[in-house]
Amino acid sequence: MEAEKHWLDNLSISYQEDWQENDTIQSHRLWHDYIQLKRRGAVMKRPIADILIAGFALRFQGIITSNESDFRSIAPRLKIVTP
Repeated sequence: MEAEKHWLDNLSISYQEDWQENDTIQSHRLWHDYIQLKRRGAVMKRPIADILIAGFALRFQGIITSNESDFRSIAPRLKIVTP
């Protein structure tokens, strides 16, 4: 944990953000869109955690992840950086 905090601090990345109402709204919209696509067979099954993470990440207009394809299918306009 200390190594991770040190790494994030050196990148000047804030990692202690509170969940806000807009995060809930974004996540709800993403969930709704995902369900509509899933019913049409246009997307694969995704865990709800990925939807919530994408909704939270939209507030910051980006995410760092090695699972680019997972988040691209959930939130196409989300900026994704792969390490």
